[in-house]
Amino acid sequence: MGVKAEFGKAVRTELRHFPVWDVGAVVVVGDYGEVSDHCFTKLGNVFEDFQAIVELDAAKPTALWEFSSAGTTVTNAAVRGGEATSAEASLVLAFESAHSLFVKAERSHVEAMANADEVGRQLRNAPRKWNRDHVFVSSVRFAKGFTLFMNTKKGSSITLEGSAPILEEVIGGRARAGTSVKVSGDAGLKAVGVTGGLYVDLMRLHWLGGTKPLRDEEVELLPVAAAITTP
Repeated sequence: MGVKAEFGKAVRTELRHFPVWDVGAVVVVGDYGEVSDHCFTKLGNVFEDFQAIVELDAAKPTALWEFSSAGTTVTNAAVRGGEATSAEASLVLAFESAHSLFVKAERSHVEAMANADEVGRQLRNAPRKWNRDHVFVSSVRFAKGFTLFMNTKKGSSITLEGSAPILEEVIGGRARAGTSVKVSGDAGLKAVGVTGGLYVDLMRLHWLGGTKPLRDEEVELLPVAAAITTP
């Protein structure tokens, strides 16, 4: 199983949402697309492509959002000159289990759709035919400058090396794009200073009418999505 599939499985299992792929891709409420390996990939927007009008719930305030899998620890570790001459400090993320997550975003908020059923009705009646294998975004957690790591092996660790101020920004989920930090160890997936979507909730058109949230057991019923290959 590839990194994308393991990431999708980890987020679905621990957070009960669908992660955005690629990590941090720009996704907004009303985007539509496909699911593969439990990850959402955007194909378009229901307003731009189908003229469906999306209404949003009241805006949620921006706040800290963080998640660590059980058994995940963060430890400060002094860096000796012979080990990392260019670094001033280091941090070690240790994981008990394989495919554990560490996510931190100091600035994050959720946007949610207020009229999902109405959007579904508009999609059914749109001049352009809606592909029933597609799903649309009913809510998205957006984060700015977030940090995300996932390991691959049980009992492994990830080491971050850099200046103390930079590491403080990274571990606090407020790094900037292109932040210079050395990452070593079992970093199966990493994102530092990324701005974009963290995860989404998805809706699909129900064959009896109306809309319904996409569930794990229904992912296997999306043949088009199953054909997507990992980038």
